[in-house]
Amino acid sequence: AVYRTRSADDRIATSATVFHNDHDNPQFYVRRVPTTPFSLEVVNMARGRSYGAEVETRVRATRTVELSASLGHLATRITEATTTQPGLEGNRFGRDPRYTASAGALWQATPKIVLDARATWVSRFYTDLNNNENEVAGAFAIVDA
Repeated sequence: AVYRTRSADDRIATSATVFHNDHDNPQFYVRRVPTTPFSLEVVNMARGRSYGAEVETRVRATRTVELSASLGHLATRITEATTTQPGLEGNRFGRDPRYTASAGALWQATPKIVLDARATWVSRFYTDLNNNENEVAGAFAIVDA
């Protein structure tokens, strides 16, 4: 479901998305040799589930300044593994941070000069379907300007 709204003066825009997916035979990358990034194999699981939400707001603070912020939440699970890999049932999909957040500012100094800065944070996540605690990424921030 998607919801979008704008203020009467068009200075504030907000959007929200909520989703829920049940997957039949989802495909994933799995490392056959842990800690070796070149041993990837595509595998199918019997069933999986993902759900989450995203919210974003943009505010035109002045004629030349726009501010923005967003939050995201994602939950994933293998709800039924294959008979050849039953140990993966209940695992997260991998490469799926549970939380994300960002904030940004844009300033149009002149019609030809625009300065844009954004900070994005990503929570920790497993790097593949095995959910190996030794192969966790995330919990980092990126700043672009």
